[in-house]
Amino acid sequence: GGGGGRNTSINSVLSPVHQVLSLEAQRVESRLGSTVMGLGQMRARLLALRRVWVRLGRPRLYVASVDLVRSFDSLQQDALLRVTGEVLSDEEYLLRRYAAMPAGRPPRCLTAASSALDMEPFAKDLMRRARRAGHVVYTDLVNWRFIRRDEITALLDQHIRYNLVSHGPHLYRQLVGVPQGSILSSLLCTLAYAHLESRRLPSLPSLHHLTTTTT
Repeated sequence: GGGGGRNTSINSVLSPVHQVLSLEAQRVESRLGSTVMGLGQMRARLLALRRVWVRLGRPRLYVASVDLVRSFDSLQQDALLRVTGEVLSDEEYLLRRYAAMPAGRPPRCLTAASSALDMEPFAKDLMRRARRAGHVVYTDLVNWRFIRRDEITALLDQHIRYNLVSHGPHLYRQLVGVPQGSILSSLLCTLAYAHLESRRLPSLPSLHHLTTTTT
């Protein structure tokens, strides 16, 4: 719950947190570790890795598909909050609303996060997005607001520590793991495992590192 009005979904309340954490994850590559965002990025990384592997004359490359059991609901909440606290590098962030109108599809209203100290005109950011996406018209909705670091950490703390699970007539507070179905769940899990990767497997180069530094 928390601060959005009776008819506001929790994911709507948490949307600014998601935008800020996504911004911070993209700012520093190591925060994502070997994570790939979607099948398209996975394919691109694997193809790049294969090209490097063949050029270096390495043995035949094999891919193993594994699944982490209970990856979401086994995360320690205190550790996760420490990780997200380390990720937030600014005291305040700026959230700006814009519309994306893809060719042949309905328009969507989206939010972009940036540091509150970033004075770059928003039009430049929209131009970069347009070059990457193609066949999309972007419009600045001239709707923006600021959110402080302490507001973000308070929302994260409330969401992670005080998630209630309904079972029959009873409500139980979740003490381990992240809430399933939350807009933040996948990103929080990614940040936690990337942090674990950097601390516990420092000698293991990430898939991204292999495909960028050896090409």
